[in-house]
Amino acid sequence: MDYKVNSITLDEPNETKDMLRRDLNEENRMYWNLAAAVRNSLKRYQAQFFVNGGASQFPEQFALLGAIADQKNVHLQCNSDQDKLSLALLGADVPGVDFSDTALAFAQEMSVNGGRDAWFERADICD
Repeated sequence: MDYKVNSITLDEPNETKDMLRRDLNEENRMYWNLAAAVRNSLKRYQAQFFVNGGASQFPEQFALLGAIADQKNVHLQCNSDQDKLSLALLGADVPGVDFSDTALAFAQEMSVNGGRDAWFERADICD
């Protein structure tokens, strides 16, 4: 499928197309940063929910995951990563990867407030 933006066909390799994709990707990242700031402003106290035994997964998801203590996983496009914190408190080693600086800063704050040492990486899974 061809997509045309300003008469550039995006499935044809060329320098202009690569630059356009990088620009669109960066613009998308900036919008995600704005959305994460708004979304996370409502979740400041969620870490305590996890510390008190709460989980962001449903029982059916835990059944599919099986025993997760000491498992090593990675959570791609983790956003603010309540799922990672929930799994980490059950003993899983789950680094988070996202391209939103704002979401990752909040995820790190949640991790510290939740009593779990965690690491996050800012990266674009499309790279």
